[in-house]
Amino acid sequence: YTQTVHMGRSEPVYFAFGNPPTTELIIYKQNDKNEPLEGAVFEIYIDNTKAFTMTTQDDGYIRITPEEFGKYLGSGENKTTWDITVTEITPPSGYLLPVVEQRSQTQTIQQGQTTVSFSFVNTIYPEIRLIKEDGDTCEPLDNALFQLDIAGKTFGTFITDSKGEIVIKYEDSTNEKGELVKGYGRFLDDLDEPNANQWQVKFTEITPPGGYLLPDNPVQENTLVLGQTLSVFSFYNWKYPDIVIKKYDSSNNQLLAGATFDIFIDGTQIPGSFITDIDGTIRISYDVYGTYLDNINKPADKTWTVRVVETSAPANYFNAGVLTNKSQENILVLGSKLTEFVFKN
Repeated sequence: YTQTVHMGRSEPVYFAFGNPPTTELIIYKQNDKNEPLEGAVFEIYIDNTKAFTMTTQDDGYIRITPEEFGKYLGSGENKTTWDITVTEITPPSGYLLPVVEQRSQTQTIQQGQTTVSFSFVNTIYPEIRLIKEDGDTCEPLDNALFQLDIAGKTFGTFITDSKGEIVIKYEDSTNEKGELVKGYGRFLDDLDEPNANQWQVKFTEITPPGGYLLPDNPVQENTLVLGQTLSVFSFYNWKYPDIVIKKYDSSNNQLLAGATFDIFIDGTQIPGSFITDIDGTIRISYDVYGTYLDNINKPADKTWTVRVVETSAPANYFNAGVLTNKSQENILVLGSKLTEFVFKN
């Protein structure tokens, strides 16, 4: 800046120069709960020329002093305005970059302006959470195996814990046993979709808990959306029913021990014979017949024909065939409490 005056012979000449203050640049980073975020990386451009690359501190701020910032503002002769553009290039760990339209902000500052401030908001990636429960009691079920697909690609397989849950976070975490549960963040990075803000998430039940059948529909899908809580995936399983045989005295309806029966499922005999106990009852759970049942039925089957044949009556009793038919059939049905047979001697 130049000043020119015309001076007389004996008069002093005074020149006055003023310098406007330079500007402090402030960038603030927070989440959608107004909490400061550390670790966000920004590029700062002055009139389309990159001047700084800086990272927010634990208070969420980047502060560039007037001395540092002023070096760049003074580069243009007689300039009185500058365009300042701030662009987020890396979000804090566990957070999404804003959508493309919100990653950059531009302000025009005037000569003499003391402060220019920018504020950015990041949204955390939601958890992916699944709950597995008994269809009758709603008790949590562990040891159910699921496959998880994200954006049409398989991410991995996971097993429900003692609370019947699978919880997958953006970052790696540990389960109740202290085992590593890989986070899905790096998987999204590998998809190479920098502008995506939603992804399709699909769980498929592969193996039900012991003693339970796969549900009719073992697949559920939902959409993981930036800034939204993902709905919980809820799966229910029903137990295989018990097969119950009861033996009565035909005259007084007392239960009788010592009657022997053979059992057939879909025409194939379960190995061994079964004898009524002191309460006149035989109760056969899935733990007894399950492995054999799986060998003779497709997993999709939901009903089976069970035939029970009395082969030996209790001591001092006639076989059931003397009074009634010694063979009975019933249907073993998914979701029922039991399949019961009653015989009288």
